Amino acid sequence: MAITLGALAAGLYGICHVRIRSDPFDFLPSKSAIMDFVRKYNGDYSVPGYPSEVVTGRVDYTLEHFIEINRVCLSVQINSRLSFIYPY
Repeated sequence: MAITLGALAAGLYGICHVRIRSDPFDFLPSKSAIMDFVRKYNGDYSVPGYPSEVVTGRVDYTLEHFIEINRVCLSVQINSRLSFIYPY
C-alpha cells in the first residue's frame, strides 16, 4: 500500500511540474514563404520598438493645432532624449 501511495504521490508531483515548450515555427516548413518572411522580419526588427497607430481620414486641425503638437513633441524629445524624424 505504501509503494502505491508513493508512486501516486510521485506521479502527481510529476504531472504538476510538466513543462511543455513549443515553438510554433517548428511546425512550418523550413523552405516556405512564411518562414522567409519570419527570418527577414526577425533580422530587420530584432529590437522591439515603440507601438504606433496609423489613422487615416480627414484632419480637422488648424496650423495653430499643429504648432502646439510640435511644441509638445519637442518637449518630450528634450525630456526623454528620444529622436523624432520630421518629414519637412
